[in-house]
Amino acid sequence: MSPKLKKGIRWAISAAILVFLILFARTIDWHAAWSSMRHASLPLLAAAIGVNLLSILFKGVRWWLFLRPIGIKSLPLALRATLAGAGLNNVLVASGGDAARVVFVSRVSGASSSTVLASMAMERLFDPIGFVMLLVFGVLVFELPPQFEQSARGGAVGADPVGVRQVALIGQPRVQVHDAAERAGGKFPPRYSSS
Repeated sequence: MSPKLKKGIRWAISAAILVFLILFARTIDWHAAWSSMRHASLPLLAAAIGVNLLSILFKGVRWWLFLRPIGIKSLPLALRATLAGAGLNNVLVASGGDAARVVFVSRVSGASSSTVLASMAMERLFDPIGFVMLLVFGVLVFELPPQFEQSARGGAVGADPVGVRQVALIGQPRVQVHDAAERAGGKFPPRYSSS
């Protein structure tokens, strides 16, 4: 692909994102949004913004841990890409910001897009694990209505070992994961069993 064509594609994508931002902005009732913000509790609003930024920071650090083994050592690069991706996810469909994260990091670092994508896939694996851990914590700490109390506590206790097992499987070679799945009754295509 010629450099002119690449540059043209980049400009076209940037223009499309700008058009979508304008269309998205036109659907918001800005008067109602501003009124809600003016009447909101400032400490709660600041806490919500802080928690949101902190979660993006943790996500960037988590991804950086998976980027390091492939030779990308820059924490600021991972954080910038994660912040930009989170912003784009607000306006693009199908988590398009995650694709932008991969492109951004692979271009800056020189690593292949497929390797960066694989590191992001590993990082995304921890989203459901984190959700299960929060669910378990919430069920064990907060008081629930009586009709949910017994079933929720049983589910929380059962869900925790699942998350622990997922984390334990990450470091195992593929053939061991295949054998564990076979013992559990799962089926993989024969070609998957070899590394």
